[in-house]
Amino acid sequence: STIHGLFERQVERTPEKVAVRDGSGEVTFRELNRRANRLAHFLRRRGVGPEVAVGVSLERTVRMPEALLAVLKSGGAFMPLDPSYPAERLGFMLRDSEAPVLLTEDRLAGRFPAGQAEIVRLDSGLDLSAEPDTNPGGGARSDSLAYVIYTSGSTGTPKGVEAIHRASVNRFAWMWAAYPFERGEVCCQKTALSFVDSVWEIFGPLLQGIPLVILSDEAVKDPRSLVRGLADGGVTRIVLVPSLLRGILDSGADLARELSRLRLWVASGETLPAELYSRFRAALPDAVLLNLYGSSEVTADVTCYAGEGETPEGVGIVPIGRPISNTQIYILDGSRQPVPPGVTGEIYVGGHGLARGYRHRPDLTAERFIADPFRRAPGARLFRTGDRGRYRTDGQIEYLGRADHQIKLRGRRIELGEIESALAAHPAVTQAVVTLREDHPGDARLVAYVVSEPEAAGATVDWRSFLASRLPDFMVPSTFVSLDALPLTPSGKIDRAALPGPGAGRPQLAAVFVPPRNTVEERIAGVWSDILGAERVGIHDNFFDLGGHSLLAVRLVARLEKEFGRPVALATVFRAPTVAELAEILEGPSISRRRVPSLIALQSGGTRPPFYCVHAIGGIVQYHYRGLARAQGPDQPFYGLQSQGLDGGRAPYETVEEMAAHYIREIREVQPHGPYYLGGYSFGGKVAFEMARQLRAQGERTAFLAFFDTFNIPLTPGPTRLDVVRGRTRAHIAALRKGSLRQKASYLLDRVETLRTMLRRRRDRILEPFVKPMERAQRKVRKANLRATMRYVAGYYEGGATIFRAIERTTDRDRVQTYPLLGWEKLCGEGVEICEVPGGHSSLMEEEANVRRLGEALAERLRRAQELELGRVKPPPAAVRSDGRQLKP
Repeated sequence: STIHGLFERQVERTPEKVAVRDGSGEVTFRELNRRANRLAHFLRRRGVGPEVAVGVSLERTVRMPEALLAVLKSGGAFMPLDPSYPAERLGFMLRDSEAPVLLTEDRLAGRFPAGQAEIVRLDSGLDLSAEPDTNPGGGARSDSLAYVIYTSGSTGTPKGVEAIHRASVNRFAWMWAAYPFERGEVCCQKTALSFVDSVWEIFGPLLQGIPLVILSDEAVKDPRSLVRGLADGGVTRIVLVPSLLRGILDSGADLARELSRLRLWVASGETLPAELYSRFRAALPDAVLLNLYGSSEVTADVTCYAGEGETPEGVGIVPIGRPISNTQIYILDGSRQPVPPGVTGEIYVGGHGLARGYRHRPDLTAERFIADPFRRAPGARLFRTGDRGRYRTDGQIEYLGRADHQIKLRGRRIELGEIESALAAHPAVTQAVVTLREDHPGDARLVAYVVSEPEAAGATVDWRSFLASRLPDFMVPSTFVSLDALPLTPSGKIDRAALPGPGAGRPQLAAVFVPPRNTVEERIAGVWSDILGAERVGIHDNFFDLGGHSLLAVRLVARLEKEFGRPVALATVFRAPTVAELAEILEGPSISRRRVPSLIALQSGGTRPPFYCVHAIGGIVQYHYRGLARAQGPDQPFYGLQSQGLDGGRAPYETVEEMAAHYIREIREVQPHGPYYLGGYSFGGKVAFEMARQLRAQGERTAFLAFFDTFNIPLTPGPTRLDVVRGRTRAHIAALRKGSLRQKASYLLDRVETLRTMLRRRRDRILEPFVKPMERAQRKVRKANLRATMRYVAGYYEGGATIFRAIERTTDRDRVQTYPLLGWEKLCGEGVEICEVPGGHSSLMEEEANVRRLGEALAERLRRAQELELGRVKPPPAAVRSDGRQLKP
């Protein structure tokens, strides 16, 4: 059987049943099938067929399963591409897979290198109405390629695992038989496509006619939001990694009440600690927790522990259980002979679940997929997992760790050798070793040990930013330890067991250490010390630079709520990741009415002239600015400017001119005289422009002015409130003149319900100052900034500017075509330079990959401006106005 063949049969049984729901709507099996068929015909005409890989990079919406089904129906194999990966890695995966087509969306298309594959945007300008909506037929067979998933590679480059249809269907069939779906069940999809578990999440339910709820990225990042999403969707079973299960149990939610329908939990992707298993059973006594074991090479899972047999309480890890159907598990010694129960050996897997091998890696395939010496069936093979284990006397298998340097971290498989190879490429690094440590229960983290040139010793910030430009974020170590030499065994090999613990000392950071200044900061720093295991925490230290990650942030939020007795949103930690910033938020309305500084040091170390970046319309120095700061390198000071009034104290400024004057006073306390280097995102670009004008009037020079997708185009005022009321009244009267008496009554009842909803919302807004004072203050700031941008009329500025223009456009594409220089060409006497960067207006600062690319582009131009100011380089060519007239450089 094939995956899409089973789906066709399910459509015949339940055509009008809801198949998939997301935050914007739902689609039936029939409609999902029609859409997939049209796209499949489209792909066929582009050469997609059996054994052809198709790149897929999509948000988690209904469009995602539609695209995967279309690829399979065309006969091809889907190849997931995570848009958060660095561009170099994405480019390698596209080249190595030889994918002729990439299915993506407008917002993500700019992340991929041009020319390697035809980029098809499913949400923009793709007309499939002329394509047949019937099944293309033919194509793939059960032994054909179904998907290619790239995993970390020990040689420094990722490797593509090729899975076939038969292997996936075998996994599905086992679960359907062992734990059959019941009427009324609902499943959820929350895992990135680059995880093999996503294949079951999507197709396991759909092929049995079970509705699928797709949860957003935002819901998955915060365990409390995830609990709400699961409850609202009525989800009855879920697959998750144990680290996420720990986050849910730590969230403080009443799981037995909120998730009463969620009866089957499947843990996979990591070892399951026995203490976590015990906590789950105590919190959800009526639910079942399965522990599954497997990898991409064996199509996700090959063993299952269902709670049978004796399980240690609170000590060690839960067994991985027994083989699933059509699967053989052998534990062999170094001579590949079976070992008796209780004796440790290497785990080998045979049966229907094996992948074909590694794409374009016959040497590695031959090394890991070997002939099965225990079966006479033609072509029978075993996969050498590299995992150590043993059989217990009751037939259960225990997992005992790796035989090599591959690890699993929060569900992601990582070859430590790939990180070591990337780190060794740093010009100042002579040796590097990376390990996984768990010095505190439940807090596993990557630690890098580095031997470097003497002048670079302890350059944590530089090493982290270097790796971030080459590896996915989950592969960047959270802690770096500088050593004079790596410990060696008597045979001269690196002695990993002798590597010292990272200790509780403070690593070298861009921020200068400043101790807590008051009781609130001391309490927050104390919580940080406990969570991070750090002795010293400065008020300007970044939580994530000290080794924090998203799951630790969940614990931090729970501790802060207990410490201060008030709710704290997880997003607050990302928005305000320093002790000083958190203290201002947690002090809330009780904070004194003193003038709170607008200048925030995002990176204060370094010898170059500082760069000052102004907030957007929301008034907050977005946490993405930290990504911009890191991309400039450790030698570039980077300050953010945020609005007055965010503390709920002083009223926000109402004009751009007032803001600019205030921010100039702030930066001149740090840097009394120019030249100045300024920038701003969106609305912040206007403020930065006004600052440059006012500095010029004060006799100071601005050597560099950057606009991050800032428009200077007159805004047309919208309708007045009176216009809106008149329009709605006319619409209501027109509606009541039509239809029968019953229809009119139904319309009136519907309007009454709408009015009740509006009154509830108004009540909530009235109560908001007493319940959420900080959110209320931020709303005031946003409104003040909106009024300021409507009033502002930009004057002439003698200098020039660099515009970083987002290339992905949805709502304002026409404006960019009319104003390619975004309306600044007539206001800048020295010209305007355009630099196109990936992303849309919002995703420019919201998507990590976009922030990284923007940071690199900014670093290049900022350094050029600084060197030009020092007379080290020649001026760039003259900029050009939109009308083609040359301007002075």
